Amino acid sequence: MATSRKLERAFQIAMDAALKSSCTRSRCGAAIILNDIIIATGANITPDGAPPTCIKDISRNKKYSTDEHCCIHAEQVAIIRALRHRIDISGATLFFARLDREGNHIPAGELKCTTCSKLALFAGIKNWVLYMRAGTFGNDENTYMEFDAVEYNRISFLKVYSEAIENGGNNQHPHVKTKGIVK
Repeated sequence: MATSRKLERAFQIAMDAALKSSCTRSRCGAAIILNDIIIATGANITPDGAPPTCIKDISRNKKYSTDEHCCIHAEQVAIIRALRHRIDISGATLFFARLDREGNHIPAGELKCTTCSKLALFAGIKNWVLYMRAGTFGNDENTYMEFDAVEYNRISFLKVYSEAIENGGNNQHPHVKTKGIVK
């Protein structure tokens, strides 16, 4: 796990990336770091020429057959940027940050983007570090948590499947093994 100084630096980089977000719903940023070197950053942005309007904002239909968001996720942008430059990100750590409208760092939310988790795993990301809401994984307070990429992928699928079978929207995952709280 990263030292607190390295952790603060990594999240500052991810938060700086989030400030470049073009999304009207959520400002997110990602930083991919390997051996203390910043490999790539990304913000959730719309593809060139696409309007920044989510289908979720204009449709009353809650059953989508496709992604309802207009933006490419910050994690995807960072991974694509690294791979476009032919940088091997095998073994890297992805730091994910979410900001509120005023630019304050807030908890990441639920881990349920299977697209990002699959892409990161396939690209060679080894670990994810996120700022998590209290009670999400047995943590008593909002805290930074590190996840092995394989476990992160499993968590995202468990969340999607549990919602699909309507288990009451429980976001508690007592059976999940995180790598632990990052200090």
